[in-house]
Amino acid sequence: MERLSDDQIKALMGTPEYNQSHLFTADSDHATIIQQLKYFDRNYPGGIKNYIARARRLLVDSATGVNPLEGWSPSAPESQLVSPELNLDEFLSLEQEGLSEIAHSGIVLVAGGLGERLGYSSIKIGLPVELVTETCFLKLFIESILALQERSGTHIPLAIMTSEDTHDRTVDLIKTLGHEEYTSTIYLMKQEKVPAIIDNEGRFALEKGQLSGKPHGHGDVHILLYQHGIAQKWLSEGKKWVMFIQDTNPLPFKVFASALGVSKKNNFAMNFLGVPRIPKESMGGVARLTKPGENDLIVCVEYNIIDTLMKSSGHPGDISNRELGVGTPLTADFSPFPGNINTLLFNLPSYVNALQRTGGTMPEFVNPKYADATKTVFKSATRLECLMQDFSKMFNPDEKAGFTMYDRWISFTAVKNSLADAVQKVQQGLDPWSAGMGENDYYYCNNKLLQLAGANIEPPNQTETFSGITYKFPAKIVLHPSFAVSLSELRSKVQGRWDISARSVLILEGKNTVVNGLKSDGFLHITSSQENVEKTDGVVPRYVPVEENDKEYLKIRGFKMIHV
Repeated sequence: MERLSDDQIKALMGTPEYNQSHLFTADSDHATIIQQLKYFDRNYPGGIKNYIARARRLLVDSATGVNPLEGWSPSAPESQLVSPELNLDEFLSLEQEGLSEIAHSGIVLVAGGLGERLGYSSIKIGLPVELVTETCFLKLFIESILALQERSGTHIPLAIMTSEDTHDRTVDLIKTLGHEEYTSTIYLMKQEKVPAIIDNEGRFALEKGQLSGKPHGHGDVHILLYQHGIAQKWLSEGKKWVMFIQDTNPLPFKVFASALGVSKKNNFAMNFLGVPRIPKESMGGVARLTKPGENDLIVCVEYNIIDTLMKSSGHPGDISNRELGVGTPLTADFSPFPGNINTLLFNLPSYVNALQRTGGTMPEFVNPKYADATKTVFKSATRLECLMQDFSKMFNPDEKAGFTMYDRWISFTAVKNSLADAVQKVQQGLDPWSAGMGENDYYYCNNKLLQLAGANIEPPNQTETFSGITYKFPAKIVLHPSFAVSLSELRSKVQGRWDISARSVLILEGKNTVVNGLKSDGFLHITSSQENVEKTDGVVPRYVPVEENDKEYLKIRGFKMIHV
């Protein structure tokens, strides 16, 4: 298309294969539309013609009710439960195995979304994880990587997928974080939108006289890594692993080392990290799919398909192990399909081989919202989408995809719902996934890790309710990444007797910091080795309801911290 004249492009768009002549009206900006078409044709695998053909095929399937998993039978995947509470020795052993691989790793952060669903107008990676230090998600991730670098003595690269909505703001945020020597090496990959579609013929939408675009989905991260040559470059530099993390889960580095240990031990090409899933939860479930004449697949089945898949296989639907009559007392209330948290760990040589075979192109789907029973009119424009976790379908049969199960407290929380939506989730018995509960979960994880390291921490003894959500805040403990990169290292830092009250606020920082004896009923920020520390404060930082003039990042929590 690059070599065609404007008139030739208009003529091409009018052919039956394209059927886009409606774009060139008296009111539309022809020159801009042609540039948009050229750009998309150049960057989408197979060009515009391929996009339209796929859209038409998938829209027909959607309108006629075709089940994309017809004939496939689901079963729970074999998985390894890695729990420091249930088997501390195993967890520590896997951690040690993984720590030897840290130097050979790279990190990919998927950060293409704004916080609109949260009621936050800027980028989610700029949100504070917690209010004690107000460290934002991106800074926490970078400082976690820097701490791992310091232990391993080797550069650990980071690539970030941005979007048209987030790219410039991500660049600006990075400039404010310090650590210039490291941040100057970050790879930024900007994801472009795809044309929005207005009908089953795959015709493109116009908005203000130009093509209207929509996000194609986070599966584009694989195309971008391939097109930018990043994965190939990391492999040439001797890297063997790459971990994909999400923008508002602050916990992936708590389990990174142990997951590396599992992947190395089992020779996994791809390792889904996940948690027990609650039936009907908005979280995809990892399943083994079998079909006569086909190789078995380990895939993530999206939450809106699990119910259909179960029913088509003769089961009642998306229900619990207890209702299915299977499982153990520990797993009875969970789905037979463990929940995918989209923390994905790849063997880099296998990943690059698959990228070179596929170009990183993921299977696509379409999810139109129909205006009536005819399924010919859309309520709003739709588009083709793709998911990063579907990469498990790209490997050869002899390359294994596996699943590692973690307790939620150590591996997953998310900040994605507004307060109103979070309240509804709580009423349904589900995790709220709000900014406030994400902060609570972060403290809870740090409490549990310190307890496993030998500290005595008073459990929460009162509840607090803000904007309709009730919390039992534990001690507000912040473990700076520099303090410990693993549970085994944390255990070496906690010496003597530690007693921490539930109302305490504690920050622990510094690679060489070791504390021998601690008693806290107040606010403490420890940055160097100390012995027999005692701190009692009459008043400690506490939460109070937000007010009308408070900043957005506080309003989406429903509370703020005051230091009086």
